[in-house]
Amino acid sequence: MKLEKIYFKATDGLELYGLLHLPDNKTSRVVISTHGITSNLFRKREDVIAQEVTKSGIAYLSYNNRGHDLVSTSNRNQEKILGGSVYEDVLDSYYDVKGAISFAKSLGFQEIILQGHSLGCTKTVYTYHKMIERKDEEISLIKAIILLSPVDIPAVLKFSLGKSFNRAIHYAISQKKKRKELSLMPKGSFICPISVKSFLRYSVDNHEIDFFKYGEKENKLEILNEIKVPLMIRWGNQNELILQNAEILSKELVDKIQNEKKDIGYIDGATHNYAGKEEELAKQIKEFVEKIEIKR
Repeated sequence: MKLEKIYFKATDGLELYGLLHLPDNKTSRVVISTHGITSNLFRKREDVIAQEVTKSGIAYLSYNNRGHDLVSTSNRNQEKILGGSVYEDVLDSYYDVKGAISFAKSLGFQEIILQGHSLGCTKTVYTYHKMIERKDEEISLIKAIILLSPVDIPAVLKFSLGKSFNRAIHYAISQKKKRKELSLMPKGSFICPISVKSFLRYSVDNHEIDFFKYGEKENKLEILNEIKVPLMIRWGNQNELILQNAEILSKELVDKIQNEKKDIGYIDGATHNYAGKEEELAKQIKEFVEKIEIKR
């Protein structure tokens, strides 16, 4: 395996960087990995998956999107843009994921597998949905999607805050009216420190990203059912950010998601971050990508 540092731009001009893991032989297939909240490309999980995937002759591209770490800055046309999980607007992730797809295409990759972890799943599915809406020609490059520990963020937020949920929303709205959207929410409002702007996106202004509604039995998961390419979904069953039992949830989604090439399940003993279970996760991903048939 060969490792290269890469630099590219999101479609709104934001400068991004990442790592490209290349197999020994030339390939037209690549996995693009999008991380989640407070995370970045420097995770053991990313390394282990990359090592397994490249054994199958598939490249692996991991990158820091604008939401990496708690607080970060990126350049756009010589302007410093404030980001990180504290300040990012998850809707801007479209520019990042789409930029990564276009960059991979420019390198000669014609078969792209999109992978997301946690909030990265939201970013991945949101981008895919937008590409469908916009009849984006590059969607033909997407040959499969892998979702690792997707989170129903609004539901988890309501559950974790309990009676404090409405109070937090009222506070955020009042701060927005005062034009203090970049001020921080009170401690305990989210799983990490977060700005008023970002909190409102997850809690109130979330209609564009609220498609993982696992707890609503009547919900038909329309956005997930837009995905016609092979779809893999995994969770852990220890300290996972889901409100349901992982085994029961997996069985329910097998029934709800109509994708003919779905692979939905959980890894026993794994946490939300798969710490200590990276090898098992990587092997399951390797088995999934090896089964993908590309129509030429």
